[in-house]
Amino acid sequence: MFNPEDGTTEALAKEVDLVDEEVETLHRDVPTVETKMHYKIGQEKDNWYDAIDN
Repeated sequence: MFNPEDGTTEALAKEVDLVDEEVETLHRDVPTVETKMHYKIGQEKDNWYDAIDN
């Protein structure tokens, strides 16, 4: 953890990099989750329409 009393900016820079990586990972994963949900909803709609047609 960054301690301002140490006067070191390296620890802070490392933490910022870690947070940046986490944010990038989240941004990369979110569209995947949304796509999966849209795909699942689309499948359920197809199944529902098939059931009505039969």
